[in-house]
Amino acid sequence: MGDLPMTNFRPNRQARAQLARQPEHKKMLREQAERVKDSAERETPIGETGDTIDRYAIVEFPTRMRVLNHDPFFHLTEFGSVNNAAYAPLRRGVRRAGLRLDEDDKPGA
Repeated sequence: MGDLPMTNFRPNRQARAQLARQPEHKKMLREQAERVKDSAERETPIGETGDTIDRYAIVEFPTRMRVLNHDPFFHLTEFGSVNNAAYAPLRRGVRRAGLRLDEDDKPGA
């Protein structure tokens, strides 16, 4: 065991950008975003939240995809208020799609 050669590991700081240029990677990100969007739509209560269910969208960025909702009152559906229950369809949709949700992450990180 003492005869194994030593190696140095150098992280590839360009890995995210290099992966993002690969069509297979974009396809995988799109598929995951579609799963989240579909799950969030299933989690959105019908009738109590107006047009929220029809306003989900996937936005593509150079190295990531984002699922969002264009309804101007979606924050009330997601987080609730003094007068509204927090339904959290997007957060629950992420988890139901089998992904990990880290709510402490900063946007754009």
